[in-house]
Amino acid sequence: MELLYVGKQILLTLGIGTFAFVIGKGLFRASLKLTALEEAALLTPVGLGVLILLLFALGTLGLLSPEPVMGLAGLLLLLSLWRLGPKLREYGLQVLRHRPTPKQFLLAVAAFVLLMPIALAPLAPPHSSDEVRYHLPYALHFVEQAAIVPDLHLRYPFFTLNINLLYSFALMIGDDVTTHYLHFMLGFLAALNLYALAKRLTDALTAFCSVLFFLSLPTVLQLAASAYIDLGLACFAFAAIVCLSRCRRNAGPPLVLCAGFLFGIALGSKYLALAYIPLLLAWAYWHSRNWRPTLLFIAVAVLVGMPWYAYNAVHTGNPFSPFAGEIFGYWPWSAEDMADQFHNFQNHHGFGKSLLDLLMLPYNLVVNHWHFSSPPIPIAALAVFPSFLLIPWMLPKVRPFAILLLAALLTWFFSVQGFRYLAAFLPLWCFFSLWFMRWLATLAVRALPQGGRPCELFKGLRLLPSSLVALTVLPNYFDNEWLVLPSEAGELAAGREAYLEKKIPEYGLVKHLRMSGIEGERIYQLEAGALLTYTRDNRVLGDYWGILGLRHLLDKYGRNAQGVIDELAENGVSLLAARSDVLRKYPWDGWMRENLAIEYEDGNTVLFALPKQDPTEGA
Repeated sequence: MELLYVGKQILLTLGIGTFAFVIGKGLFRASLKLTALEEAALLTPVGLGVLILLLFALGTLGLLSPEPVMGLAGLLLLLSLWRLGPKLREYGLQVLRHRPTPKQFLLAVAAFVLLMPIALAPLAPPHSSDEVRYHLPYALHFVEQAAIVPDLHLRYPFFTLNINLLYSFALMIGDDVTTHYLHFMLGFLAALNLYALAKRLTDALTAFCSVLFFLSLPTVLQLAASAYIDLGLACFAFAAIVCLSRCRRNAGPPLVLCAGFLFGIALGSKYLALAYIPLLLAWAYWHSRNWRPTLLFIAVAVLVGMPWYAYNAVHTGNPFSPFAGEIFGYWPWSAEDMADQFHNFQNHHGFGKSLLDLLMLPYNLVVNHWHFSSPPIPIAALAVFPSFLLIPWMLPKVRPFAILLLAALLTWFFSVQGFRYLAAFLPLWCFFSLWFMRWLATLAVRALPQGGRPCELFKGLRLLPSSLVALTVLPNYFDNEWLVLPSEAGELAAGREAYLEKKIPEYGLVKHLRMSGIEGERIYQLEAGALLTYTRDNRVLGDYWGILGLRHLLDKYGRNAQGVIDELAENGVSLLAARSDVLRKYPWDGWMRENLAIEYEDGNTVLFALPKQDPTEGA
């Protein structure tokens, strides 16, 4: 059964990817003039973008349920197949006639062996903070409401939620592990674009090593095993960069339209993409040397990315809610909420922004990686920094990518230094780390004395690529907790409860809620750190920010526990959950234990029942 479950998840992912590629291919047909590999890497994200826009349209009409979604998606597929017509048969015959060379066969075998532990990582059930606080709750909320409607009790009730919509689709056809595989597929598409780009700039083996280095990065693996949105942003933003790099002075509109569409989906996936606009505008002009395609690119991107900003503006008056509140207003947050959010960003991500901090960045990334909210970062990744010193001597076709990466890195350094916020540029980061080590190894080979059998043997065996693989990829496969061996896949698929109990200390309370038959109850959690939001069967409210946020309750009631209980009851809350250590921090602990019934308690959590009538007088 476990093997069937694993196979089902992989087949669903492949099915979604195939569907998206056919949609993208049907939209552009052969107008982009790309290789087969580039088409797969660029047109699959295009198809996913079309699916996202379809889901948004149905959601705004209140038709976000399986029947309309699958019906219209099937219609899109049929239209794409009809549009492709004879070209589809010709394309299929080309694939069938292709006979891989021995080198290609060995590369495919190596890729399968090295990618398998990565491809099994998404089998982990949801347990990471943001995915259970709001990413999956939003996806589930949209499915249950069959519409795009806000939930003011979740963090960021208004945001850009393209990837969350994709997760809603995944929940319709699968489960929460399917959302992990969808996120993994988005990261894999970024890796596929990296391979196509690196192969064009260097050679196939360097491209292959770059892909393995990227996918085996602990940060990328951690994201791939969760329902976050960073790899989604990376997929669409990096695909737009690669697409723009194909534009030349006389490039036709299709490539510019494709790039603009992809970046528009990125704009609707995370506000962070707004910071990329100056970089990509400069990038578009660099390659076209013409303002007309540059303006066309940004116009298409803004048009495609507009829906969520318009949705936020209609509901709150602020298209960038909850940010830019000083201009548009803070509702449903407050100015204090926003100040705390920025304080949280600045004090929990990275170090300072002085020249000394910039010079110390390579050291801190490796030695103090947790300051960047990141798992361990391989030492080999530091090779990207000396590569920037060689920008003046790089080949003209490589130099623009190095300048783009350097600009993105500096932008990141002087903003919020969370390492995953660099996800859209990590493919380039991995490529230039390898490129620099390849350059050093080439110099070492050239420095060898000429003549002699050992020297000729060294050059003939071409140990340089092998050394790159060993130095950059294989170390990532040791002591990496997110890799899953095939022998562990069945246990992971079958042992969901044991896995969550290990990862989430509060899971005993989650299990109690499910087993006790409590359904439809609203539960308030004191601080969202309890990781209870995504229980599927119940609605867990509470966070530090927002209309029922902890800041709001503290500011309004202070030590008046009765006022807290009354306000929660007015919002339909019947149970209050808290971590035991969190509860002790606040002034209501003793009063609650004295006046409220305790429904459940273990060493980690406590669950109180709120009185339904005539609340006890508060302290």
